[in-house]
Amino acid sequence: SAPVEPAGLGPEPAEPVIPPAPEPPADQNDQIAMVQYMNALNSYQDEVQVIQDQFRSEMDLYRSQADLYTAQMKEYQTAKISYDSARSTAVSSAESLIKGNIDMIGWAFVNVRVIEKLITWITRTWIAQFIIISVYFVLILVLIKRKDASA
Repeated sequence: SAPVEPAGLGPEPAEPVIPPAPEPPADQNDQIAMVQYMNALNSYQDEVQVIQDQFRSEMDLYRSQADLYTAQMKEYQTAKISYDSARSTAVSSAESLIKGNIDMIGWAFVNVRVIEKLITWITRTWIAQFIIISVYFVLILVLIKRKDASA
């Protein structure tokens, strides 16, 4: 059977969208606002790190899928080449066999859709049969006459 082409490789993962960083407080001397800002900045950096790690893992998965796809495609192309070669060999062998048969007994085929050729072919066939039957009939009469003459 024909080799099956592997399923296509999906699109590359999109670049992640990094959320905006927290705004620093307007009053840099406000200790409570600065602590809240630093906490928000730390959680922002952690969130960005998670997003970047997730993107890296998606890219690693995509690269491994791309490597697998490349290997499958090479295998498919090799199988397709050998399949096409075997198919071409089989088709050419069958075509030459059919051509040989047509060369040997092609005279027995007639296109029945072309009435003139069909009538000509049937007439020629019937005339040939009439001639063969007549020759046999005359030959039988001659042989019977010879047998009667010798008996």
